[in-house]
Amino acid sequence: MSERVVDFPTLGFLAADWIEAHCTVPSGFDLGAPLVHVGWQLWCDVNHYRVREGAKLGERGQSGASQFFYRRSLVVGPQKSGKSPWGASITAFEAVGPCLFAGWAKEGDYYSCADNGCPCGFEYAYVPGEPMGMVRNRSLIQLLATAEEQVANMYDPLNFMVRNGPLAEFVKP
Repeated sequence: MSERVVDFPTLGFLAADWIEAHCTVPSGFDLGAPLVHVGWQLWCDVNHYRVREGAKLGERGQSGASQFFYRRSLVVGPQKSGKSPWGASITAFEAVGPCLFAGWAKEGDYYSCADNGCPCGFEYAYVPGEPMGMVRNRSLIQLLATAEEQVANMYDPLNFMVRNGPLAEFVKP
């Protein structure tokens, strides 16, 4: 397999660290352990949250999508490869995590969950020049599929993560 090089600005590493601090493994032998994105999951994180070079903060009322290189992502893989837990954790990050572009970091900048009412103690120190993240003012997350069982593939892990991890103190399922 070829080496994956991240030579572009991204919120993906912030996303992966935030997810590890807030989301838990929803099933299997590691049930309840911190969910760690590695391999293809981390590669999807850094690409999904890739920020355009020279991005600027949007004007009031803009969605923020213009700051990102990609507007949507699609993950296709075999059964039992971790797609549903990955999708559930990204959903949690989009709902209450620092998923929006907030400008470019300077020396000493950091993200702190405490600034957004989350009591978990998570902090992320930015590297100067790295894109910074901020939380949404309000989230409306919709999970859609052609059958209720398909929605459950993502909702059930998300529900477990919210009820059985640090998000339980901060989010109402």
